[in-house]
Amino acid sequence: MPVKKRDPFVDHLKAVGIISIVLGHCCWKLPMTGFPLGPFVYTYHLMVFFFVSGFCFKKEKAERPWEAMGVRLRNYVPLFVGYGTVYVLLHNVFRSLHMISSEKEVYDLSKIIYYTASSFVMTTAETLLSALWFVPVLFLANAIFFLIFNYSEKKSHPVRVRGLLILLTGCIGLYINNANIGLNYHMQTVFLAVPALYAGYAAKLSRERLEKYVTWYGTILAAVLLYGVLSLDIGMIELAKNSIIHPLLFYPVTAVGIYFCAGLAKAMGHSRLFTCIGKNSFHIMALHFTAIKLVDILYGAWIHADTAVIETFPYAFGIWPVYCAAGVFLPLLAVGGARWFLRAVHRG
Repeated sequence: MPVKKRDPFVDHLKAVGIISIVLGHCCWKLPMTGFPLGPFVYTYHLMVFFFVSGFCFKKEKAERPWEAMGVRLRNYVPLFVGYGTVYVLLHNVFRSLHMISSEKEVYDLSKIIYYTASSFVMTTAETLLSALWFVPVLFLANAIFFLIFNYSEKKSHPVRVRGLLILLTGCIGLYINNANIGLNYHMQTVFLAVPALYAGYAAKLSRERLEKYVTWYGTILAAVLLYGVLSLDIGMIELAKNSIIHPLLFYPVTAVGIYFCAGLAKAMGHSRLFTCIGKNSFHIMALHFTAIKLVDILYGAWIHADTAVIETFPYAFGIWPVYCAAGVFLPLLAVGGARWFLRAVHRG
């Protein structure tokens, strides 16, 4: 059976997204310059993953949407349960090492069973896994997109029907987020994400035509525009907190942010390093907080910092370049080591 060839552009887009997530979690403002690094990457760092998901969408999936959803669950749930279980079992260890707050409860057997079982429905209470709130959102956004696509394909004017339903879904998301209504599994973000999925699908259909418009100078202009919007001081995008800057600006800012990511991804060419980062974006998302806090406990021990300071989440000190490098590369080393071990066991 032939090996499925990966699209380096897709992996590089995911690499831009996950590196941006790590940057946003280890530095809010750049020292000396005051550049709002955190707010800047927050303008696009999650939506680019929905765009990528839509870019990878195949029309055939809409013919059997429930089966397509099952495939997604088969991909997501084992990873979520695996990480969830390991982190629940290590919760008390992380607490004793001051990687999480010492005010967190100590898990007894009943808590271990409860929180492990919770991971089967893709929820977690573990501080170090808090970035995984995004996983069920990605699944649910895809599920809605599959159903909309399936429904619209049965109509006489599928593109119009699909466009109208996508627009309606996005408007619902804008309203719910602007009203600061919190829903289970961050459904408010799910509705916002569906248009980004559709944008990714539309971009794939016009890929050759659109690629020539992604230029180095356009990428710089996109960065300037994002910074300009943030300079207006009218808010920011932080989807975990239902912040969408402004209902009329959210999608234009998202579009500019995705263009910026596409420009960076295109500039990466055929880099194996960034391909590897993109391929392992799920693991980096799951493990980067752990890597950052490992840096904190080592650096904190070196400078004899107070434990209350070391426990500060998501980071305790101003060494953001170290955090970023650790947040990206320690997960890669951990996953690479685990794969090597499993292959060695299999051969043995």
